[in-house]
Amino acid sequence: MGGWEGLQGRAAPDADLEPALIALAAAMFAADLILYHLGVFWVTVAITMLESNLAPVAITPALTGAVPRPLFLLGMGVARAAPR
Repeated sequence: MGGWEGLQGRAAPDADLEPALIALAAAMFAADLILYHLGVFWVTVAITMLESNLAPVAITPALTGAVPRPLFLLGMGVARAAPR
């Protein structure tokens, strides 16, 4: 065992699965960028930014089936209000 897996005392994940997960993550990221830029093209920038900032609040319950806790919503609000 080497790297992070050795520090945690567990075996490395299956080597055949890793490239597939990387490809899936890359495809999802590319799809996100494509849809984001199509959104900018179709609607105003303000609406697109609002939708992208609220996406974690909508995606989290959709993928997990759970209602976001107030602490999650507070954290999202603090993260969005932080100066950039």
